[in-house]
Amino acid sequence: MFEKLAKKIFNKKVRTFLRSSQRQTMFVSYSRATSFFLLFESDTAEQNAGIRQLIEQLRTDGKQVTAWGYLPAKGTGADPESDIKVLHKNDFDLLQRPGAEVLHLLKKERFDVLIDITSHHYIAVDYLILNAEATLRTGIKKSDQPLYDFALEIPDLLPDEKGGKEEDQTINNYNQLIFYLKNIQSKDY
Repeated sequence: MFEKLAKKIFNKKVRTFLRSSQRQTMFVSYSRATSFFLLFESDTAEQNAGIRQLIEQLRTDGKQVTAWGYLPAKGTGADPESDIKVLHKNDFDLLQRPGAEVLHLLKKERFDVLIDITSHHYIAVDYLILNAEATLRTGIKKSDQPLYDFALEIPDLLPDEKGGKEEDQTINNYNQLIFYLKNIQSKDY
């Protein structure tokens, strides 16, 4: 019941945001981007080894990276020593809207590129995308909401291909998006 209500409220919030938003969107190529905001699904152990490799790859290329994971379960606060922030269900309200502390942290920074590499649709993550200050929002399309400036549509895996690990799909999503960011040329700059 709350899921339907949360979805309905979110859809209304998106429509209102899109009507009132003065957001300037432009394509930011990989070579011109300096700061990245990476959203991903965290593993239950919160180790995220594959994500750490992706972050290191971006940092090796001279990019500043902020990485937030989402774990759709109740949990405790994040490890302050970690460079990855993992958000849990209790960081959001009953309708999956981010709490004041999360919104404050999110609004504090501005990013050139937001990359959503989650494989599943979470309204909580959609709220983060909607509220993030990013010049270019990109990700894998999972709903009909126009959250992204640049989105890829990846068809569902065939039943016999679903045996792969979730992390493999996340890394594949990332590689697809980075490929296009590196290869598309734009005159927006």
